[in-house]
Amino acid sequence: MRTVLLLSALAVGCGDDGVHHLADAPPCTPAASTVQVMGSATYACQQPYMAKVSLTNLSCAPMTVTTVKLTAAVTNGQCSPAGAGMYPPKQAVLSQGETAVVLDLASGPFCCLAPGCPASFQCDEDFRYEVVTNAGSFTSVSSSHLSLDSCSTICP
Repeated sequence: MRTVLLLSALAVGCGDDGVHHLADAPPCTPAASTVQVMGSATYACQQPYMAKVSLTNLSCAPMTVTTVKLTAAVTNGQCSPAGAGMYPPKQAVLSQGETAVVLDLASGPFCCLAPGCPASFQCDEDFRYEVVTNAGSFTSVSSSHLSLDSCSTICP
């Protein structure tokens, strides 16, 4: 008798009853995960460089972030490029479809190198963020303008 009731219940659940069943779910279609960098586009003497790096997991599985790499390149002007850095992730595991901040960075304040103070120049830099995960690396570049006009603070 139990077998007949179970089969009856399954037969009711299989028809066109307007209910979505597991078999009705569309398969996951992975897309390229994305990195977004939020920070100021301009900086002045004594302002710290700040950036928040977010990753959106558009894959079909959880994603593990192992590290965030930062490199900088001067694109215009006389600045010294920032040194490369590697940072542990703020959040290491992202579920499918999740967006999370993986790096919240604040550096020391911008300054000038002796004997060049007081500085009176401007420059542009590109900051390249590479988020390294178990599903590959994802990158984003953020550009910033630095104005050291009348800067008299010597870098330590």
